[in-house]
Amino acid sequence: MRLELKQAGKVYGRGMERIEALQDISLVLSGGDRIILTGESGAGKSTLLRILGLIDRDFSGDYLIDGKNSRDFKPKELQKIRNHIFGFVFQEYALIEDDTVFENVKIPLLYSNVKRKDYKKEIERTLEEVGLLELMGKQARSLSGGQRQRVAIARALVNRPEVIIADEPTASLDSSTADQVLQALYNYLDNTKILIMATHGLKGKGPGNEKILRIAEGSISL
Repeated sequence: MRLELKQAGKVYGRGMERIEALQDISLVLSGGDRIILTGESGAGKSTLLRILGLIDRDFSGDYLIDGKNSRDFKPKELQKIRNHIFGFVFQEYALIEDDTVFENVKIPLLYSNVKRKDYKKEIERTLEEVGLLELMGKQARSLSGGQRQRVAIARALVNRPEVIIADEPTASLDSSTADQVLQALYNYLDNTKILIMATHGLKGKGPGNEKILRIAEGSISL
């Protein structure tokens, strides 16, 4: 897997209210990369993640996925790529509170090529990987913050994506819980997977082979 962003820019608003969120960003990512985006709130981290995850397509420049320009993707192809190639982890979990852990993790499978008869096996395998198999039948609203984030990670991983995009996944957690959450995420990674994680102050310990990129005023520096 290779992701290549070429001179990407993003502007919000017009005229006097025009805000340049990203400026001339060029970036190449390939299997095994662990990228940590740092920067203050409003620096452009989330905007860059949305572009890389094919959520925001209104930007200047080009974005190539395995050599194919994302602007050439048809709607059905875009939907398939988002669901099969990318796994998304958000700061606020985005769980369905009244649903069980099982039902929350199942959601991406509904739009996948996995056969319905295999859902339970895939969900159980993924929950075991993040250490939550015993909570499979619990409602999301009954879980702690760390457990909820691990459910969110399981939901992101259940389709076995090649690229993990995580936006402030430990921001609302204490350091000890953040360690557990990051470990659940890092355990999935290998030399074929890409991790792109944004933070304004990472809690918890990474594996030690991350590349730190700083975003300030819409520009990237090492």
